[in-house]
Amino acid sequence: MKKPVSPPRPKGVPAAAQWMEAEQEWELAPKDARGKKHGKVTWWRRDATIVCECEYAHGVAHGAFTRYHDDGKPSRTGTFVKGKMHGIDTAYRSATPTTELAFPARAFGDAVWRYEIDRDMDRVLASRWFDKRGRPVTATGEAMPARPANVPTRATFEPISGEWLDGETDESLARHGVWRTWHKQGALTSEVLYEHGVEKRRVEPKNAEASRSRAPAARRSELFGTDCAGDWLDDLDDEPTLKSVERAIMKAAKVGPRTYLEVDDCEAAVAAAGCIAQLSDKKGANGPLGKDTLSALSAQLAKMPQARRAALTKDAAAAVKLVLEDTKRSELCQRHEEDGARSPWRSQMRRLLARLGPPPASRPARRPA
Repeated sequence: MKKPVSPPRPKGVPAAAQWMEAEQEWELAPKDARGKKHGKVTWWRRDATIVCECEYAHGVAHGAFTRYHDDGKPSRTGTFVKGKMHGIDTAYRSATPTTELAFPARAFGDAVWRYEIDRDMDRVLASRWFDKRGRPVTATGEAMPARPANVPTRATFEPISGEWLDGETDESLARHGVWRTWHKQGALTSEVLYEHGVEKRRVEPKNAEASRSRAPAARRSELFGTDCAGDWLDDLDDEPTLKSVERAIMKAAKVGPRTYLEVDDCEAAVAAAGCIAQLSDKKGANGPLGKDTLSALSAQLAKMPQARRAALTKDAAAAVKLVLEDTKRSELCQRHEEDGARSPWRSQMRRLLARLGPPPASRPARRPA
């Protein structure tokens, strides 16, 4: 097998830098007496734009790091302690085309420009989102609602579920410890103990069911703008069957070129797609389904062949895409057209679409990605 040939060294890349064929990058890495990376290691792209700078100590990432977008602006900053992320991990949106993946643009609203995670030796403690002016926003880009006095400052507001959420993860990012949720107005709705992603104990306050029975109307109004989706979801609560979910999705996903989807059909399709996204989440988080309906549909989904489940998820994404983008066949899209591309509704829909799509490609774990 022929040894890979290094590309011509571009101007700006030091002579001591070596071409890393697997990563398709140049690397300049000072070494200690044992040949381990030690000191500031730097990487460049093939075109000499800088990729990353990271401090190492005897072969282990230890110290500050910065990754860069193709235009030279930071894409991610943070700190390693003995090879583990510790402190504030920050990702930045790029205003220009970028090859960086640190900022999951598809998952966030267009108004989100900075994403912060508080980490403790790889564990996630809390997350925050900010707009271009540095103001706190939700993950979908809306202004943060007023935080009730009893809700911890690190709790995040989830627009789709309409609840505040607080909890930590283990090093593998599985839920660990006590996770709590509160209604938008501050009523505690759940308290769950996890051990490395496995639910061990759940405590629901006496007022939780009443709070949840009142919450859907408010949060569905925020998400869809009318009560059509709420009515459809109420019917699903009365008779929780996947056939109802499939019918609502297929009406939009397989719509003919001359068929016009009215608001109620659009909202039912999006609500059904939200159910699929929630059912696809191993923890059942972030969705319109209550506990009992979620349990019933999960049991039905478990009996569905894998190929059919994958097809249903694909159809759900197609339905949301049509409702979001087709100005000729989607009445809901027409209603929101005047609001512009950055409207809260469009941000919600794009985030739902991202949850139904494939996850972004991962980067090599040898250094900050």
